[in-house]
Amino acid sequence: MKNPLFSINPLVPVFLFLGALPSGGAQVSGTFPLVTETGFNRLTVKIKATQNGTTVQDTETSTLTGAMNARLMVNVATGKVSGLEFTGGNVNFSNLSFDFLVAGFFSVATATTNGLVGSPSTPAPPALVETATGNFDAALHEFTINAGTLTTNAGGETSTIDFAATPAGGPGVGTGTIVLTELTAQATATTRTWRAVLTLPVDTTQIDEASGSEVTIKGTLKGRKDFVIAKTEFHAWTMEGGLGTPPFDSILPNGARAGMVWALGLAPGNLPDAHFPVVSAVGPAATITLPAVGTAAPLTVEISDNLSSWSDAPPATLSGGVNPLPQGSVGAVTVSLSGPKKFIRLRAVGP
Repeated sequence: MKNPLFSINPLVPVFLFLGALPSGGAQVSGTFPLVTETGFNRLTVKIKATQNGTTVQDTETSTLTGAMNARLMVNVATGKVSGLEFTGGNVNFSNLSFDFLVAGFFSVATATTNGLVGSPSTPAPPALVETATGNFDAALHEFTINAGTLTTNAGGETSTIDFAATPAGGPGVGTGTIVLTELTAQATATTRTWRAVLTLPVDTTQIDEASGSEVTIKGTLKGRKDFVIAKTEFHAWTMEGGLGTPPFDSILPNGARAGMVWALGLAPGNLPDAHFPVVSAVGPAATITLPAVGTAAPLTVEISDNLSSWSDAPPATLSGGVNPLPQGSVGAVTVSLSGPKKFIRLRAVGP
């Protein structure tokens, strides 16, 4: 049976070798339950309206429960976040009751909310996060009330706004934060556990031009979640692919080496054979065809005269003029071979 790590040509033996790679970035997603904490998850709602030429208003505060969903771009070595995307969630409002008074005692209208639910989103993901502080511009995200009703009664006439049919909201204002703190006691050989605390300030005003009413919602959402994050990009790849945490040089069910499949940028179920060096008798030269998705790690082209000692192929012998081949490389790379019979190998490094 053919060894999936080797592609041999009778003129120039060629094979792949696995070696060690520094940790990098990962993308993690999760649900952030809202915390019960003073100063957070209480939205002040102010409704201002004009009734018979008189402007009236009332302000009430709603307690929030539920959760926000978010996706983070994390440096797995440092726990610093560089990008953030809100992907929904259910932020539930406690019901509110408003009474609009004239001269402080004469009620001209009332309003009640029922079952309001909001959700954060990111219109242009991922939005940047300042890695040093975890701060981000809340205006890059939005909060929208997309369920529940607001019913008003004025002069005996009742009207209801259904937010499922006509959502209301807008972008955040000010600075939000996403900060990760490592729970060192929960670390393993391949994973680290981080507690992520996420805040999103909300300050939005909705104006109904037909009625002249104005609704302002202001406060700060805060959620918390513990993430188990792989220590390296390779471990993140194995976990996301349902492989657990196998060693870098382990054999996958399809017979391929896990580390080489990952380094080439392939999914766990794919074979790397199509990307092994192919040797031509003309030149002679070897051609390495890299996956269209781009490599997941740097790959070093090495040569040898005797299989006992190896050296990096001079960059000038590679068609791209660089060695190692950088992470994200695509297309075909030609390696010029000269002199006596040579061996060539493509080396990936892993954790």
